[in-house]
Amino acid sequence: MQPSEKEMVANETPTPESGSPQVPVADAKLVLDSASVATPLWGLEKDTGGQRLRLATVVMKASIQPTPPPEVPPVKPMTFAIDFTPEHSQINRMNRTLQAVLAKQYGTLPLGSQVSLHLGEETAYLPVRDRDALSGAAAVLMGAALSGNAPAGIVIGKLEMDGSFKSPPDLWDRLRALSGGPGGRLVVPADAADLMPWLLALEEPEFFLKYDVLLASSYPELVERSAAVTASPLTEVLARFQDVRAKGATLPIGQYVTNRFVRQRLVELAAEAPYLVSPKLLAIQGAGERPTRIPRKILAFELRGAMQPLSWLRGKAAADIDLALLDKSYELTRAHVEKLERYAEDQDLLARVREMTTTLRAFSRAARFGANRDRGPEMTAEAFVEMRESISTTLVELNAIIGEVEDADAEADADGQ
Repeated sequence: MQPSEKEMVANETPTPESGSPQVPVADAKLVLDSASVATPLWGLEKDTGGQRLRLATVVMKASIQPTPPPEVPPVKPMTFAIDFTPEHSQINRMNRTLQAVLAKQYGTLPLGSQVSLHLGEETAYLPVRDRDALSGAAAVLMGAALSGNAPAGIVIGKLEMDGSFKSPPDLWDRLRALSGGPGGRLVVPADAADLMPWLLALEEPEFFLKYDVLLASSYPELVERSAAVTASPLTEVLARFQDVRAKGATLPIGQYVTNRFVRQRLVELAAEAPYLVSPKLLAIQGAGERPTRIPRKILAFELRGAMQPLSWLRGKAAADIDLALLDKSYELTRAHVEKLERYAEDQDLLARVREMTTTLRAFSRAARFGANRDRGPEMTAEAFVEMRESISTTLVELNAIIGEVEDADAEADADGQ
């Protein structure tokens, strides 16, 4: 990545929605024209049309627009656009927020600077589903264009107008999407710390050996902890944790972290750098103090995740349902639900979702054999209605427990692609 030679400074500072204009620290310049960082985003399955979370590499390209002639309205301060994604109010809100945050951090923003974010081959952003979850990664990349300091790793979180770094409502889903991921640096909001022990409850301590999980509560901390080239003392702390990780690469994690010398090193790292939470969680695992049951809200997240293979059914008529795909979706969902039985505090909630899965099998059987039975078409129609209503009712209950209310235009992402 080469620094850009293009520089132009705006003569105005964006005004936050809640206050007076930020006083610029200095005039910012565009000094880096490309960078990348990863973040989990919702995407559409090409074969089924369903939605799923995937780890996306967000590639930033920055440039300065040519100076317009005097009769043309002046270009705006720094904004970002997303490839293959039409303009949307959610993206406009993120731009306003990031303009305020960046101006406070870097000074007056370069006039006419345009940042393009590429999420993958013909991959669009789903603003109704992702909302402002991209703002953390976008802020890091736009800051890199202004500072010249490239980021690295994975960022999950959103920026607020005051510069605070917060968790999106579905942060748990995004963490779970990383379970099979590549590992490395992972920067999450500080308010996500309380969620981390539940990964131990689900018997996934390896998550914290695979990822350097760093907490950040503000934009400056986010930039510092996602930098490809870190400063002291973070550099030394990460190097020492890497040494602990490397020595345990050939041992079962349970055996490794229970070793008293390893556990002591983990405790020391956790005390020295409380914002690096991986050593603390591994020390808890090694001490045999991990939780063994997940609370109702985390169970609701997990059960909703178990229903993700059914997302393609949304809006389908009975005649349009691929029964082979339905049977496969049933098996995936049922297996996930059954796996959660040993971890769930709320067994009644688990039982209701298990009951929902029986309606999938009932419709599949009715649709396959109904033509050869008396009242076959009628029975198939009844089974379809029962399945559809059961899925809908279950999702409403899970969303209520999680604390999410589905947007009225929740199908807009799928319809607009």
